[in-house]
Amino acid sequence: MRIQLGLHSVQPSLHEWLMLPEQKLLEWTRGRIFTDPIGEITEVRKTLAYLPDDIWRYKLKYAWSSFCHLYVVKLAELRGETLSARLLLNRMVEQAVQLVFLYNKRYRPGTYKWLSRELAQISPVVNEHVKQLEAILMEPSIAIAVQQLEGLLMKLAYQHNGLKITEFIELQPAPFYARGLQSYSYVNIEDAILATLPGELQHLEIPGALDQLITSDHVLIWADHYSKFRPVYSAKSDITRTGIGDMIV
Repeated sequence: MRIQLGLHSVQPSLHEWLMLPEQKLLEWTRGRIFTDPIGEITEVRKTLAYLPDDIWRYKLKYAWSSFCHLYVVKLAELRGETLSARLLLNRMVEQAVQLVFLYNKRYRPGTYKWLSRELAQISPVVNEHVKQLEAILMEPSIAIAVQQLEGLLMKLAYQHNGLKITEFIELQPAPFYARGLQSYSYVNIEDAILATLPGELQHLEIPGALDQLITSDHVLIWADHYSKFRPVYSAKSDITRTGIGDMIV
C-alpha cells in the first residue's frame, strides 16, 4: 500500500482520498490475487472498492462544473477559431466520459486505450452513450455536435434524478452570458450536490480531486509523486477574494 498507493493506513483520510488517482485504485482492486492466506489484501480491497460517498459526490460536482463554458465552443467557431472550438469540444467530451464513470460508480482507467472497453462493459445503456460520444467527436458540424452533447448531458441529469442524489433537478436555461450558444445551465446540479457535502469539502480552496486537476502520467502513476500533493488540500490562503478585480476576463 505504501509503495503502490502512498498510504500508511488501511483507512485513507479525506485528503488522501482526494489525492488517490482512480487508475491506481482500479489497479489495486482489480488485479488478480494469487494467495492471501490471512486476508489482509482482501480486506483492504473491500475498503477501496469504490470512493466514499462524500468523495464521490464531490467529484461529481466538479465534473459538472466544466460545462458552464460549453457555449465557448460555438463562440470560438463563430469567430473562425475552429481549432480552439474542436479542442474545447474534445475536452467537454472527456468530462462527459468522467461523468458516465462516476454515475455508474466505476473507476476510470488512466490509460486511454482502455476507456472504450471499460465503458462498454458497464451496461447496454452506457454502450449507447459510447456510440453517442464517438458521434460527437466525428460530427463535422460543431453546432450539431454541441446539440448532441447537450442531449447526452440531459440523459445524465435524468440518471442523476433517478439515483436521488439530491432533490429533483430540472435543467434551467443557460445564463445571459452564454449568448444563446448553449441551451442549458448545469449550475443548479452543482449547487444541489454541493449542499449535500460536509463542510470540510464545501470549503476546500482547491476544487476537484487530484486526478481531475492533473492529467500527467508522470505524476499519477507513481505514488511517491502524487503523494507530494497531499498538503495542497490542507493549505489555506491568506488572500481574501471578493470575486471582483482578480478574475481573468
